[in-house]
Amino acid sequence: MKTRLSLLLLCSTLFASFAGGEEYNGLVVHGSYKDLAVVVAAADNDWKLTTQDLHRIVKLRLLSNSIKPRALVKDDKHFLAVNFDAYGNAFALTVELIKATSSYVQNEKHLLGHVVRPYQGTYGWFGIYEDKKIVIDAINQTLDKFLIDYLESNLGK
Repeated sequence: MKTRLSLLLLCSTLFASFAGGEEYNGLVVHGSYKDLAVVVAAADNDWKLTTQDLHRIVKLRLLSNSIKPRALVKDDKHFLAVNFDAYGNAFALTVELIKATSSYVQNEKHLLGHVVRPYQGTYGWFGIYEDKKIVIDAINQTLDKFLIDYLESNLGK
């Protein structure tokens, strides 16, 4: 019996650490977390990676996790921002959830703008461009880190 209990505890610890997701209050959203506005910004680059290419990669990743991506509209309370910058043969990528100040900030006397970047994990990547596959892998891995935390944070609400 002790062996079974020890094995069960070991397995549960391993599975919990394997998921790697963390809950962040900053990632908890009002309304359905499965409907997410997405904004993708891509700097001009010599690699022929357009904003539309990057948006398609992000959209596929979100859909594969049962999250419906859509365009940002005026009344959205939050959105996913994906920024891609190119510097010669290097690139930088950031992914973050941005929220409307008026919808999420309790004390509006201290407003510092229309949007806030709440506390959340660090979702970014810096790499050297060799081919498009490197960028696609970087986007997918960064989105996976974000999605694990986003889903963990919203599933328990």
